[in-house]
Amino acid sequence: MHPNCQDRQCTCSDTARMKAVSKTWDRYNSVIRYQCNTCDNSVEIIPLSHIGYTLTVGVLALLFIIYIFVIKTHDAGFWTYTIVGSLIVYQLFTTTAHCLAHHLHPLALKPKAPVFQVRKTNLRTRIEGMSFLSGVFLPIILGGFILGVALMLGVLHDLYFPRP
Repeated sequence: MHPNCQDRQCTCSDTARMKAVSKTWDRYNSVIRYQCNTCDNSVEIIPLSHIGYTLTVGVLALLFIIYIFVIKTHDAGFWTYTIVGSLIVYQLFTTTAHCLAHHLHPLALKPKAPVFQVRKTNLRTRIEGMSFLSGVFLPIILGGFILGVALMLGVLHDLYFPRP
């Protein structure tokens, strides 16, 4: 179905291959569903770049919550630590679960059908093709770009439109 998605190995046998049968978009990530041609087992796999930027956004949100509710508060109680700890465990669980699907079903070394190259003109397709580390740094680069544009606009405003 998707010519740019490479086959994956199935857990039922070394020769069994899983092919991409559908591609959907959930709230935050693109999800590719693979189905085995031997045992009809199916698995949903999120691209590595999506796992990377979900991890970065989650860690940044956790750092913000910890800064506001733990560091800046003089009396952080038991429930504050419990909620923050459960959010950290949830972030670790979701990231590990998504990465585990890639580990259990690795890319097939030699696909049976030739992999066709699709032109990556769409931004979403380009992001899906990135690696895990590119996905990790993508929100940081995007945030830096937005802050840089805001800084440039502020400097231009102060230079050409001084206060009366």
